[in-house]
Amino acid sequence: MVKKKVRSSKTKELGLFEKFTLKFFDHLKISIFFWISIFLFGLFSYTTFLQREGFPQVSVPISVVRAVYLANDKNSVDTLVTKPILESLDSNDTIEQTTANTTNNASVIVIQHKDDYSSEEGSKSAQDSINKIKDTLPENVDITYESVNATKFNNKYDILISVSSPSRDSEEISKTAEEVASKLLEKPEIVDTQIEELFTEGFNPITNQQEKIQTSFDWSGQRIDNSFSISPSVVIGINLEPGTDIVKFEPELNNLLSEIQNQYKDTDIKISKAAGFAENIKEQTDSLQQNLFEGLIIVVLICF
Repeated sequence: MVKKKVRSSKTKELGLFEKFTLKFFDHLKISIFFWISIFLFGLFSYTTFLQREGFPQVSVPISVVRAVYLANDKNSVDTLVTKPILESLDSNDTIEQTTANTTNNASVIVIQHKDDYSSEEGSKSAQDSINKIKDTLPENVDITYESVNATKFNNKYDILISVSSPSRDSEEISKTAEEVASKLLEKPEIVDTQIEELFTEGFNPITNQQEKIQTSFDWSGQRIDNSFSISPSVVIGINLEPGTDIVKFEPELNNLLSEIQNQYKDTDIKISKAAGFAENIKEQTDSLQQNLFEGLIIVVLICF
């Protein structure tokens, strides 16, 4: 009699997680109920419960110093204004780098501060340094200090509107821009409009008189087919009521600009939006939502 060796087989014991998942596999109705509950909770959390906090604040460690001195002489402005200001900033510990640009009647100094300082803190520190030598500067120099707000255009506006004309000078366009600014205020969502001044009034040390001189220039470009034209323009800054949905307001603004443009249809005045965040925000949110729904579809397919 031949004896055969019989191998004994043992069934591997299931782990706790495996037992848990098999429970859902064996109870289909309960699984579907939980799946639908989680899906609905996620959907309502995104569309209703989730607090919309907007985009985070952006801090840029840059500030600007503007000094207007109507000497009508670049060398005089550079010697009497720009260089003394730069020298006063050399010993400022908040500053990493300065860049200066001098014109016949003004000086613009862009200051890059260390990352530990906000734009407002850096601007205040720069002002303190310049105040120490202010008595040595020409008596009639006008100095202004600007901090940089990366979430605003020109540091203070939500939207910029351009008023341009190929045949009119800056002064004529400015008068038209004042009319347009008044019409924009008829919209309740717009709480403030301001024209960016191209002219500065100050004391001319050469003539010893108060004068109004153009110290800034703005241009608007337009592409038609393969040609590109540039016209002098004036910019109107717009501020909206706090809490206004800038994306939803965009179509209303476009309609308003079209209505105002029709009032100048017999002229060569061109009114258009020069800058705004609405289009970029819409593109980014649309892209995020598309990625969300694509991921959701993939999860649904895997679940089934």
